Amino acid sequence: MAEGARFEVHLTKARGIVGDDARPFEANLITEGNALHWRIRELEDVELAELKRLLAEGYSIRDCAEEMGKSKAAVQRLKKKLEGKN
Repeated sequence: MAEGARFEVHLTKARGIVGDDARPFEANLITEGNALHWRIRELEDVELAELKRLLAEGYSIRDCAEEMGKSKAAVQRLKKKLEGKN
């Protein structure tokens, strides 16, 4: 399936933008009928959904880390958050 325009936004320098307002997010341009809309989601939510999908498909932590471009430790932390949400 074609994904279209998808961006990860990370604010590294932004005066006056702190806390939750400065958290990384994903912006995804989607088409609904003849209209285009931006869907905005927190990057952590996107990563948790991706990890959940990969684990459901039987991927190991090592394989998930490789697929997601993260370290094994980062994937382990995400998995703990995922298990805490259940």
